Amino acid sequence: MSDSDDAAMRAALVGAADPGIVAAEARIRAAQLAANVAALDELIADELLFTGPDGQLGTKAADLAAHRSGAVRFRAHEPEELRVRAVGPNVAVAALRVRLAVEVGGQLIRGTYRYTRVWAREAGGEPWRVVAGHVSAVAEMPHDPTAPRILEWRPADRPDLRAAFERLSREWIEGYFAVEPRDEAVFRDPAGTIVAPGGAIFFLLEGDTPLGTCAMIPEGAGVYQLGKLGVTAAARGRGYGDRLLAHAIGWASARGARRVTLLTNTTLTAAGALYRKHGFRSEPFTAAPGYERTNARMALDLHSVRGEPPHASGGPADRNPDLHDA
Repeated sequence: MSDSDDAAMRAALVGAADPGIVAAEARIRAAQLAANVAALDELIADELLFTGPDGQLGTKAADLAAHRSGAVRFRAHEPEELRVRAVGPNVAVAALRVRLAVEVGGQLIRGTYRYTRVWAREAGGEPWRVVAGHVSAVAEMPHDPTAPRILEWRPADRPDLRAAFERLSREWIEGYFAVEPRDEAVFRDPAGTIVAPGGAIFFLLEGDTPLGTCAMIPEGAGVYQLGKLGVTAAARGRGYGDRLLAHAIGWASARGARRVTLLTNTTLTAAGALYRKHGFRSEPFTAAPGYERTNARMALDLHSVRGEPPHASGGPADRNPDLHDA
């Protein structure tokens, strides 16, 4: 399991956290994507009771055989919402909504699915294993044009968002520090300084209103720097920063990146906590030319998972969006 698997689950968590179950859900996600039969064998109880989307009971043996043969291959697994309820010290129920892309018998199936998994430590001290569960497709609801969404900026399509990028970035910088010459250079031409060299700028939109932004800036082969991450004050507390950060990490991982770095300031304690939640760790700091406000460096190592809806293993938190960095 990689840091990105754990971060994806933690970003989807709603309500009280149960670290053991969140970690178990992250492990089964990684095993599904990698078709890691040995890991799935450890995570699934031998006497499994699991109902598939067709209403039929599946067995552990059939699930492992499908992964082993390649009859089922998970190609994408994007957690959207994870809720956990502890029933006792050795039993917990997890409800996971996830967007999946899965090859079943050579046919690619895409959709949103809901898993209910019962995790148990049957002998008390045993590791958590899935003892029962169910997976079903989530009916597609009519599109709500006002629903929050993340947009990767394409300057030719939305030239108006250049000003939004500057406005959102200035808001958080000026709330804590001063805008510096290097910021001004980026604001003048974000398409040329970030997008053209192979990076990306993302916006969190409600309807057509940009409420948050962040950027992934190329920093060398397989490395991106996270920058300009912030949410407007009126929209904080809705988990938007969490969503932007998770999306940016997923974008970099999908491009085979090895690492994501960032520069920040130790006075921004809420931001630091959120970075650590997504797997970032502190590294030795060296002064960054053009950014006097930074005094800390963090990095996330991305171990690419190649991968992969519905079978027994399955097939078809604390949210603080007030983020700030260089």
